[in-house]
Amino acid sequence: MTEHHFSRRVGAIFSFLVFVVFLSGCGGGSHQGQPGWTKVDLTDVQPVIGDWEGTVTKAQDILPVGSVLLRIHENGTYQFVGQSSSDVAVGTGHLEAQGGELKGDTEIRVLRLSLFSHRSKPVLIVDAAHRLTGARYHGEFTKAK
Repeated sequence: MTEHHFSRRVGAIFSFLVFVVFLSGCGGGSHQGQPGWTKVDLTDVQPVIGDWEGTVTKAQDILPVGSVLLRIHENGTYQFVGQSSSDVAVGTGHLEAQGGELKGDTEIRVLRLSLFSHRSKPVLIVDAAHRLTGARYHGEFTKAK
């Protein structure tokens, strides 16, 4: 194989990988419109008050970043603690209803919570972005037992 042919092939593979990463990042993990998933409009925090547990992935990563426990209070505040194999994260903030979802905005992160019904069980979808690093995260949570 010539050097020119090899370079073109590496370029094509790289372009394909960038395209796949782009698609996976834009997918956002939304279940809206998928069979068996029904979006529940959130006009306040009442339907999601309590403890939730789930797994969070960092955008473009295939493997889960870690497990997260999320607690949402009646006054709209939330607390979370997350743990991966190499890190621990904690945080708090306030949620407000906007457009059928809950949104939070702090100095460190912005997040959007969407509630779905799947197989007659509530599933809370959380999409977040870290303001300082630009890292994006996607989580799927179920009510803690």
